[in-house]
Order: sequence, then structure tokens, then C-alpha cells
Amino acid sequence: MINRFKLQLFIPSLNRKEYFDELRNLHLINILKFITNKDTKGLSQYFDFLLLELLHNKEIFYKLDVFDKFIILLQLKAININSEIKFKLKEL
Repeated sequence: MINRFKLQLFIPSLNRKEYFDELRNLHLINILKFITNKDTKGLSQYFDFLLLELLHNKEIFYKLDVFDKFIILLQLKAININSEIKFKLKEL
């Protein structure tokens, strides 16, 4: 049963859409804190927590691969924040 608005996001490896809750301000603040403190390990763990929390059908979480998680996070960012994505690469 769905008790509030949910987003339908595409999951590539499953070739279907699943329901997710929207990002909330608290989620964004936590993401910014991890980034500000350059805590990539904590950010990675928080992303897993976040996806599990937002996913309506919890049973499929452990079927998601890294690519699925990346695509889902990009979709959440595009819908909830801004669809523009910029990558900054450092030269080796």
C-alpha cells in the first residue's frame, strides 16, 4: 500500500520501474556534510542507507548492483534537485 506520493524510477538490471519516496531536506544536508568532510566511505554507506530507506519494495534492495544504485541516485537528483549534472575530473 502506498501512503503518500512516490516516484517511479527505472532500475536497469531489473528492466522495470519501482516506487521510491522523495528526497527530503535532511537527506540533502547529510549528503553535504559527508562531502564537506571528504568522508567518501561514510557517503557510500549513507547512499546505501538512503536507497534502502526510500525504496518502497525493500526486498529488491539486495538485487541492486552498483550501476543500478548510481542510476537511481542520478534520477533522484534530477527530479528532486536539478537535472543538470556536472563532473569535474582531475588530471593524473
